[in-house]
Amino acid sequence: MYKILLVILCCSMFPVHAVELSEEAFTQVKNDIMALYTGTPASGLTYLQSQQTEGKLHLHTRNARQGELWIHLPLKQEDIRLLQIPHAFFDLHTKTIGETWFALPAYHSHRPDIMMQNTEHRHETENSDMSRIQHSLFTAVVAAFMDLDKSVAVIQLHGFNPATRKSDSGAASDFIISNGTDVPSPGFLTMQSCLRDNMGLLARVYGRDVFELGATINPVGKLIRSVSPNKVSFLHIEMSTPLRQAFVANELPEEIISCLLN
Repeated sequence: MYKILLVILCCSMFPVHAVELSEEAFTQVKNDIMALYTGTPASGLTYLQSQQTEGKLHLHTRNARQGELWIHLPLKQEDIRLLQIPHAFFDLHTKTIGETWFALPAYHSHRPDIMMQNTEHRHETENSDMSRIQHSLFTAVVAAFMDLDKSVAVIQLHGFNPATRKSDSGAASDFIISNGTDVPSPGFLTMQSCLRDNMGLLARVYGRDVFELGATINPVGKLIRSVSPNKVSFLHIEMSTPLRQAFVANELPEEIISCLLN
């Protein structure tokens, strides 16, 4: 049976008027995640419940404004899959889809090791959008594992309304996938073919088939490209409204996850 470590971020560490972290708070969060992963105390975290497991880290951190973080991974693990949901209250059903993905059995090879969500609506303030903030819980956790020199695959789930797209190709898409640049990553065409041939879904690749929703200014993508593009990957997934509604009605097919991780 898994034992759970429940952690909540100290409210005193973060200003209550802004989602974006100060450089000091950003560094503190990054250092705390590194400390937790390497098995040393995290000075900026308050432990509400703490039970250890054999070589595994299980925790839940939450701050009402800065975001929510769930971790379930073996300590010292070299390859980490991190699932981020930046607009849980705006991109309809992305929260449910992400949580369904993270709820896969622990032994499942497709289960993410970490899941992150925003805890404040992206339009709550002018500075509440996790896909625009440079210093956030989202970027701090990625930076922590990069500093630990781990191989990290970051997957972000987003949603779009086909009726508001600027192009016919965008409006007709089920998925728009991007690495945050105009040059698609190796394997994107395989991913695209898998979704089409196995699931009958139309996936567009940003920079090749469609030229909107490419996440080119996404701070997580920019962080990855600036420091360690060879060890850390970024997959930005946009899903149409009908597709998200179908996933929630029929649960998220494991075949879809398999294609996206191809």
